[in-house]
Amino acid sequence: MTDHPHEKKEDVSRRRFVEVCIGGMGVASAGAVAYPVVSFLGRPASLEGAQTIRIPIDELNEDQARYIDWQGQQVAVIFTGRVPKAFSASCSHLGCLVAWDNVKHVFHCPCHGAVFDDQGNPVSGPVSKPLTAIPFQEADGHIVIG
Repeated sequence: MTDHPHEKKEDVSRRRFVEVCIGGMGVASAGAVAYPVVSFLGRPASLEGAQTIRIPIDELNEDQARYIDWQGQQVAVIFTGRVPKAFSASCSHLGCLVAWDNVKHVFHCPCHGAVFDDQGNPVSGPVSKPLTAIPFQEADGHIVIG
């Protein structure tokens, strides 16, 4: 059997082509996995830096929560004892969104079972820090955030 120099050159170029294709697919796969992770972990730039939210106090029901989006975060506004309060709805443990229980007057974290009272203080679970209070003002019958 005679080796032709032309056939060896084709084998090398095919091999190189396959190696480049496999490498390219590896890079594309890594990018397809990394992009959503990096996008999720990165804080979004606020498009509305001076966003102001006005909630009419007469629209709030006693012991009910109202969730709003403010500057890229969820905020829970509650009205207990005829007093409005606003907290970040992100659990201070790992950032899961807390849910208001209007019967027990507590926030529950569905991820790890943390419980916070209506002042945002931790009651039970694997949490030691309170919910972040969101500053607001009361003006003209409204709660004004921002």
